[in-house]
Amino acid sequence: MKKLLLLSALLIFACSSDDSSDTNNNNFEPIIGVWDLYYQEHFSDMSNSWVDTTTDGIINLTTTFYENGEFLYEEIHNDIHTLTGVWENLGNNIYRIETNMLYENGVLVSEDVNFTDIRILFYCDNNIMRYDWGYEYPDSSPQDYFSKDSYNPQDCNEAPYNAN
Repeated sequence: MKKLLLLSALLIFACSSDDSSDTNNNNFEPIIGVWDLYYQEHFSDMSNSWVDTTTDGIINLTTTFYENGEFLYEEIHNDIHTLTGVWENLGNNIYRIETNMLYENGVLVSEDVNFTDIRILFYCDNNIMRYDWGYEYPDSSPQDYFSKDSYNPQDCNEAPYNAN
């Protein structure tokens, strides 16, 4: 009888600890971390082909997604543009990205709330992240590719590039 009670107590403890670790915990979210933009492309109706737009002038673009559901977007291109906001995983690789504050060179410019649902796909053990800006039309929407901070994207042969 003591063994049965002990076994029951262990099972209840194990089940309750499994249930609590999964709810509201972003530890297993592949999006969490610092991401550096390294490649961009879009479909050109004029040429009827994909075009590499990486060299269109973005000098440095980094996005950091935090466990608490917040993010920080920084783009350095003559000026420093910073966006803050929140993110949420809606399931099926769809993330809601909601911006709330825009800063230019450290000065608050806007407090408008905007949100976008983006399909985000991960490759190479979650070291490459692809923003598919128009997930409803995946064959023609702009694509942004990010690598985790300090990961060399040339080490990945899984990410699908359309313009190459």
